[in-house]
Amino acid sequence: MVRTNSMVLELGFQLPNFEMLNANSPKNEYFNSHNLDNRHLLLMFICAHCPFVKYIENQIFTLSKEIANTVQTLAISSNDIVTHPSDYPENLRL
Repeated sequence: MVRTNSMVLELGFQLPNFEMLNANSPKNEYFNSHNLDNRHLLLMFICAHCPFVKYIENQIFTLSKEIANTVQTLAISSNDIVTHPSDYPENLRL
């Protein structure tokens, strides 16, 4: 795995507008920045095939449920589904 430095953003950073396929939608609907509410946001860039993500995915799911009242969680997989078919949206559904 390639070491990549994190870009730390200050609390209160304004998320730019975006639109992407919502993997949890059975109708292949799009999710966009307007779907977010006033709760804090935990934004994760992860991938389904990563052994580190596989190791903690149950904890991510549990944590997301535990903090749902105050923090919304969003995970983005930016991998190419041609080179990483396990990251196809249907494989990312909860």
